[in-house]
Amino acid sequence: MKMGGDAKPIAADLGGELYADGAGAHQAIAALPLAEGYAVSFRNFDLRKGKLKVVALSVAGPRR
Repeated sequence: MKMGGDAKPIAADLGGELYADGAGAHQAIAALPLAEGYAVSFRNFDLRKGKLKVVALSVAGPRR
């Protein structure tokens, strides 16, 4: 990875597949069944910290 001009190798145990990571993240999340009450958590990768993060998503209700 190269960020801010400095090259940095990445080696991380992700414990499974990533979901909704990178440039297509918005499209991947939009493909979920985003109905009121829907909740899910998924793995993502934090590039700045260089480690796995678990993201929780929940739908509170319709947008007004």
